[in-house]
Amino acid sequence: STNDGGDRTRVVNIVAGSPTYDAGLDIGDEVLALNGFRARSADLQSRVAEMNAGEKVTLTVYRDDRIREFEVTLRNQEVSPYKITKTKNPTDMQKAVYEGLFTTKWGE
Repeated sequence: STNDGGDRTRVVNIVAGSPTYDAGLDIGDEVLALNGFRARSADLQSRVAEMNAGEKVTLTVYRDDRIREFEVTLRNQEVSPYKITKTKNPTDMQKAVYEGLFTTKWGE
């Protein structure tokens, strides 16, 4: 993910195994452009959302006093499987979260 600070857009988080991680981007990189066009955080998100998995984009970044280009192959975000189960002795908070998610009472 990126964050705009002043007039700069910097990489603030990279997930291991993500396309940006695989391409070699690093936390602290200043993002200058996406496919040759100046980009800010909101621009990056909306432009990438319009693209398809498998497409390649070029990110131009500034790192260590050098301008560098990274080719990133987009892919769908993988979601790890999960399962929600009831615990034997739930707290009031656990019950409230469960009831909010499933719009049903805990004991039903």
